[in-house]
Amino acid sequence: MKIIEIEQIDEYSDNHVDITKILRAKGYKKLGQGVDQMAFLEPSTGQVLKIFGTQFGKGLTTSGKPQFTKGQKMFFFWAKYCMDRQNNPFLPKFYGFESFMFNGNPYLQIRQEKLDENNKLGLDVARAGVNISWSAHRLNASNVFHELGTEAEHDGEKWFNQLTKNLGREKTALLLSTILDLFNLSSKKNWYWDLHRYNIMSRGSNFPVIVDPWVA
Repeated sequence: MKIIEIEQIDEYSDNHVDITKILRAKGYKKLGQGVDQMAFLEPSTGQVLKIFGTQFGKGLTTSGKPQFTKGQKMFFFWAKYCMDRQNNPFLPKFYGFESFMFNGNPYLQIRQEKLDENNKLGLDVARAGVNISWSAHRLNASNVFHELGTEAEHDGEKWFNQLTKNLGREKTALLLSTILDLFNLSSKKNWYWDLHRYNIMSRGSNFPVIVDPWVA
């Protein structure tokens, strides 16, 4: 799975620009870049390769092991969370992940299915997330759909009606329970809750997938 060979490490500095050069030379297409991660389209599989890390990583411990940042550890957790629940259609499909050292700094690389943007769908799901976070003190995974759904139907919430129209009641119940579980984990792990419209992607034409719900 290695994308940066050991013999290449000394040829480049430790910044994102040089990692991008390596990947472009291998035929990868850059899809975007955030604060601490980059996304590339892999030519051979059509999957998305994410490189997660910063050039100001903490480097190695005294024992010579990578010392990962909070954000990197969070992404390890997120990847394992999704891979343990690959039968949940509202979570992205991951195809393995690993760390690598690039000129003394730790990075994480992870392969994920390619998803599409759908801001209208993302807004409906994000609104569901807002309602859940507001009501989390009295909801749990067993009654979240009933209580939140009843409230939404009573108040005529468009996001709820649209989700049930698109997904059906059973899948909408699973989506709301998934959001609640992710929200509770953000509190437990002391991570910022970050479920907004741009962190909801689409599988196919109109099926929501949560891609990045937390900030460490």
